[in-house]
Amino acid sequence: FPSHDNGGRGIGIIILLSNTSADIIVLSVLGALTLYGFGSVSLLRLRKSEPQLPRPFHPPAYPYLPWCALGLTLLSLLAVIFSNPLLATYYAGTLALSFAIYAVTSMYQNE
Repeated sequence: FPSHDNGGRGIGIIILLSNTSADIIVLSVLGALTLYGFGSVSLLRLRKSEPQLPRPFHPPAYPYLPWCALGLTLLSLLAVIFSNPLLATYYAGTLALSFAIYAVTSMYQNE
């Protein structure tokens, strides 16, 4: 890494001084929980819809452990939403806008 590249440190210091680091962490947690939830749902759905596919990995205690993981993910997501409703609203709006942009752009790519 070049020694003259200090841009990342400068942004980090600005974030710390602006007291928004906690908000960024909450948004990161919301994103991680969303990904965990989508991963669990994807695993359960694919195993049900395509049971004959070869699997390189077999989850332990299937289907109980993935269902447990999904339940804990939803419980954690609800706890974060109730403790930070404004940030959860921002996150949900950004997620909805992202899905809308994806839907529109993928519609034109199929042509």
